[in-house]
Amino acid sequence: MKRNVVLRMPKMRWRVSDWPELPYPGLRPPGSWRLSRGFVHSLDVDVLDDLIWVLAYGSNANPAKLHRKGLDDVVVLEATINDAKAVWCRARRMAGDVVATLVRSPGNVESCPVLGLNPTQLDAVDGWEGHPVRYRREPFWGVCTVSSGIVVTPHVYVGTDIRPPLLVDGQVVGLRDLAYADVDLIVATTALSTTD
Repeated sequence: MKRNVVLRMPKMRWRVSDWPELPYPGLRPPGSWRLSRGFVHSLDVDVLDDLIWVLAYGSNANPAKLHRKGLDDVVVLEATINDAKAVWCRARRMAGDVVATLVRSPGNVESCPVLGLNPTQLDAVDGWEGHPVRYRREPFWGVCTVSSGIVVTPHVYVGTDIRPPLLVDGQVVGLRDLAYADVDLIVATTALSTTD
């Protein structure tokens, strides 16, 4: 059964090239949107039927990356998550970028896009995330509420031992708390294998 909820937002359209991938995690459009045939369309409807939801706290909410990886018909919804925090990793991809992970953080509330996939697309994301070696896909432990107020039950990719959170003075470093350039310098002084 379809559950479509009308949102009060104007229709916009952009090219994927308007949202560069670098620096990590790349730029992302505001609100909820659909990527289709190389264009990003803002959504005035939350489409919740027949999709598998995955939290897109890092570069998986960047249209240029999704397009480059061959996911050219996907939906990304604006959402809020509870009891979790997107943080920087003490690790890099083979391309050299410092990456992110999601950690448990009781009481924390933050915005986090949620990516809607079909089973074939989910298999593709599993592949590039390195599930279960680099990131492990698991059910999200907190609450995820899309902008229409509906609660969805997403999956989340959590960094394994080779993608651990970056700690500074014993504390994780939030993705929104420190700029990429600063994190890049900190990670450069730590020793951890670089794996893609």
